[in-house]
Amino acid sequence: MGKQWERIGNEALNQLNERLEEYRATCYAPVMHAVAALPKHDLAVMAEATVSLTSFKRRFSLDMGDGRRSHRRSRHLQRRRVRLGQT
Repeated sequence: MGKQWERIGNEALNQLNERLEEYRATCYAPVMHAVAALPKHDLAVMAEATVSLTSFKRRFSLDMGDGRRSHRRSRHLQRRRVRLGQT
């Protein structure tokens, strides 16, 4: 019985490796080749955009843990409405 489970595990691992290689070849590699061909200035612009997008995402995403982030965001919006006279 142990050999059978080992065989099943090896087959599953081989399938996973094949799919990972397929993903790398079709999705990951073309992007990496395009980025590698960019001039330094464009790489800097891309890095800045990535940081800004990540910051934006974090600011507006809900915290799956205790909800503090979303609560903090709602308090911020509430204070902003009060300042703008939109109570």
